[in-house]
Amino acid sequence: MKYISNSMTVTTRSGVEVPYLANSDDFIIRTKKDRELRAKEYSDCVVVSIAHALDISYSKAHAFCKEFFDREDKQGVLGFHRIAYTHQEKFKAIAEKYFGSKVLKPIETTSKYRNRCHWSGEMRSVARNMTLKTFLKTYPKGRFILAFNDHAIAVIDGIVCGNGTATDAFRLRRRVGIAVEVK
Repeated sequence: MKYISNSMTVTTRSGVEVPYLANSDDFIIRTKKDRELRAKEYSDCVVVSIAHALDISYSKAHAFCKEFFDREDKQGVLGFHRIAYTHQEKFKAIAEKYFGSKVLKPIETTSKYRNRCHWSGEMRSVARNMTLKTFLKTYPKGRFILAFNDHAIAVIDGIVCGNGTATDAFRLRRRVGIAVEVK
């Protein structure tokens, strides 16, 4: 796969090695129009993550975000994780129009942890969203779009594909708001 052969490994301060795609624009910039559009844009992490996960051009992902999320040029997609989760039927319909046979399926990112309550001392189960590190261990294969509180990335077969900086791979403790699997 082209992503695996071009990925590099980033080692965090805690010693965890995370595969990361360094030159991510090489895979989504396919035409001169894509290059010009990408040069004018910023706050486009959702556009980039959709382009990577669905293996489509930047301009096609940009048009999808413009229609579905009402994204304005040079503006981010506000509340991407809430919109994609609460409007699943609309999300699937527009995605089918743009991407054809590819299926976008939201997956569960909460897991139960056993914690000791600090004021009563009793053990209880608490549901929390997974961290990026836990997600990478749980889902080593597949194509995913991950949305955090204020950012989005793509994960393809365990390789983090972000906006082109390695900071996406270093922030392993970020909680995943929603994960969408692409089949």
